[in-house]
Amino acid sequence: MLYLLTIIFLFYVNLIYTNAFKSILTNPLNAIKYKSSFILRNVPMELTGRLDPSKKWLVKFIFKGEDKEVEITESTSFLEIGEKIFKDVESSCRNGVCTTCSGQVVQGRENVQLAVSGLGVPQLEQGFICACQAFAVGPGVVVKLGTYDECYESQYGQYELSYELKNGAKKDIKQNKIFGF
Repeated sequence: MLYLLTIIFLFYVNLIYTNAFKSILTNPLNAIKYKSSFILRNVPMELTGRLDPSKKWLVKFIFKGEDKEVEITESTSFLEIGEKIFKDVESSCRNGVCTTCSGQVVQGRENVQLAVSGLGVPQLEQGFICACQAFAVGPGVVVKLGTYDECYESQYGQYELSYELKNGAKKDIKQNKIFGF
C-alpha cells in the first residue's frame, strides 16, 4: 500500500519522466543507485521552449577551491552537474526558493538563463544564483558553487544582530527578557 501511495505521489508531482524514476518503478531498490538529483524536472516549466537541449556549452565550475570544466547541455542545471562532478554540493528544495544551492556566476552572466529565484535584485546583480534553476545558454560561463553563506549574508545579514555587531553598529541588547519584559 505504501509503495502504491508513493507511486501516486511521485506521479502527481510529475517525476515519472526521468529514466531514473522508470527504473525505480520496476524495482524500488534501484532508488539506492541514484542521487536525489533524479527528482529535478528536465527543464523548469518557466523555461519550456526557451532552452535547446541539443546545444552544449563548456562551463567552468569552482567548488571548495577545485576547478572543473564540463560540457553541458542547455537543459542541464548547474546543480545537476555540480552534484555529478563534486562531492557534497548542498541542495534542498530544488525549486529556487530555499537558496541552499546558491552559487555565484563569476563570469559570463549574460549567458546564464534563470528560471525561478528566491533571491533579491541586489543578490542577482552580484551574480548569485540558485544553481537548481540556472542554465548555461552561451559560452564563457564560470560558476562558483557552495556560496550559501555569502548569499545568505548578502540577502539577510543586515537584518540580524550579528551583522550589526560585526559592522560596529550600536544596539541596545537586552538579554534574558521575554517579549520585552
